[in-house]
Amino acid sequence: MRVVWVDVYDNAQVRLDDSESFVEQKKRQKMVASIEPNENGEFKVIHLPQGFYEVVVSNRGMGGYNVLSVLVNVSPNGAKDKLCMDLSLEGQGGHSTVTKCSAN
Repeated sequence: MRVVWVDVYDNAQVRLDDSESFVEQKKRQKMVASIEPNENGEFKVIHLPQGFYEVVVSNRGMGGYNVLSVLVNVSPNGAKDKLCMDLSLEGQGGHSTVTKCSAN
């Protein structure tokens, strides 16, 4: 498995505006966290202040996976739910997905 990174950007509301190109939207965002998941693909982002963020899962342009982008609202109370992200391989016709993890 190639290395995958989880990058967190502020100002996620710009991603909801289709009037600007992707490049212009990214100019209005700043990376606020970057995490390499563990060998099981698990990661945790801590110490984010309340706000609206974009979480991008990719291997930073190295190819191999379809990029996954999720918009997340961080509340002051935190979250108990976990999200499961499934990255699809480039060229395989699939799409990366996000679902609520089932309880184990």
